[in-house]
Amino acid sequence: MLRINLGSMQGFGSNMVSASSPALGARQFEGTEAAPNLTAPPEGIPEVHGSIFLNNSLQARMSAMSRDIPASIRREAQSRDFQPSIRIGKSGITENLIEEIDGQLNTRTLVKIKINRGLFERKDIGAVWSHLAKETNSTLVLARGNVGVLWR
Repeated sequence: MLRINLGSMQGFGSNMVSASSPALGARQFEGTEAAPNLTAPPEGIPEVHGSIFLNNSLQARMSAMSRDIPASIRREAQSRDFQPSIRIGKSGITENLIEEIDGQLNTRTLVKIKINRGLFERKDIGAVWSHLAKETNSTLVLARGNVGVLWR
């Protein structure tokens, strides 16, 4: 009988459940019986290709765009020395703000934008970055919390 006791491994307590425990619903194998293929998806569940996180449309666009962004641009966007040149305050996203971002993108390649905390819900910030990138015809290089970097 094959029995794996995880409790004897260093760093684990003795209250761990063994792999063949009925609590895990595992089958016990004896003799030369072949183990089931654990890498195949269970019956009735379609096989998943790629990352399950790419279902989010912003993340899918980001992964596709990240291949097109040169490493030097990405490095400069991630630099702590590169300070935000635009701050989105309580007036939110206005036409003047978009014109300012567009004007800065005409004179420089990267624009770092910071959104005041509490202005948007955390789940909506991704939509804000994609909206700004679309309106200014630019690419979102970095979106980390309330700070984003646009490149054109």
